Amino acid sequence: MRATTLICILTILSIPITTCAMATEQTSDQLSITIKGGLGVQAVVENTGNTTLENVSWEIIVEKAGGIAFVLFGTKTGTIETLQPGENITIPCLMARLMPPTIGFGKVNITVTVGDVTEKAQGTLIGIFFIGVKEI
Repeated sequence: MRATTLICILTILSIPITTCAMATEQTSDQLSITIKGGLGVQAVVENTGNTTLENVSWEIIVEKAGGIAFVLFGTKTGTIETLQPGENITIPCLMARLMPPTIGFGKVNITVTVGDVTEKAQGTLIGIFFIGVKEI
């Protein structure tokens, strides 16, 4: 009976360890990120590797860059369920950009993180439109 209990405990303890290992998949050599402006900020993410990526988290943060500026609803997050080799996806999707939209005015810093890859850009936010977005 003790051997059965020990096996059950070891099985239960191994589940979170396996889950954590899958969640920290290295993506730095498999992802390319291009930041764009327009109606909301968006990032084109391409899988440049040879393996399919699954459940990759992403985050876009828009912050004022100083001076007279303000930003509302500046953080968006989500998960890319599957990204095949050579495939690209634009995040956030149109509906995520519109509900609620990032609103503001002035110079902004944009940080996009996908998996363990981070890219930065600067631009100008006028209402819900991002203009002059350039990666830094």
